[in-house]
Amino acid sequence: MEKVKISEFREISKDRYVMITNDDKYEFESVLVVKNIENMNINQLKKKIYELKRVLRGKGNHEEIIQNKNVICVIYTSDLENENLKSLVISLKAIFIKDKFERYNYLYDEACNFLDRMFEKNNYCDFKNDVCVAKRNCRSNRKKMGCCYRINKKDPFGEFVFCEYLGKKGCNTKCIACKLMTCDYIKVKLKLENIPYMDCFFNVFQKFIMKISFFTLKEKVLKRVMFLSL
Repeated sequence: MEKVKISEFREISKDRYVMITNDDKYEFESVLVVKNIENMNINQLKKKIYELKRVLRGKGNHEEIIQNKNVICVIYTSDLENENLKSLVISLKAIFIKDKFERYNYLYDEACNFLDRMFEKNNYCDFKNDVCVAKRNCRSNRKKMGCCYRINKKDPFGEFVFCEYLGKKGCNTKCIACKLMTCDYIKVKLKLENIPYMDCFFNVFQKFIMKISFFTLKEKVLKRVMFLSL
């Protein structure tokens, strides 16, 4: 069966595009080309992101007009939903965000979206009627809402209370530390370093702050991350 040819363009900044295709009939002169993205392991993907950062922030011209669009990178793949593809496109967008705070904010949001997808796809906590699998199988006075409890600021030695950012439909803020955390009952352990663009755009101190800032507004976390930018 002949494979279906796909070609689409995604805007990564004003008047700059990435072309995603599985059609090998194209020939390019100066545009950057990425092949075999869906088969890259995480270290290979990080290496590619670092390479794109170095090249695109340099002085060379890597743009080419393709179908009346200013293309800076061509990615070959047949899987438009591949997580490696999503990570690479996110990284390309981040490279062209000049304002550092806006770049960090964009990457932080995308990391939260990725973690939400992972939890939804894999159903790690297996909530039923607001009770997670861990609470269903162990004794606890805190039955509902999983791990969304914190120390009571008014009574530090008293009972734990719901996180102040917990709303009726879930969390009202985006907190990477909370999204990364899984209890001992759940064997899967998520790491910030396993999100390629987070490891490539933030230094070790910034990543540490993001990993320990539980029950914290995104804006506060980003201020700390900005302070630690080098």
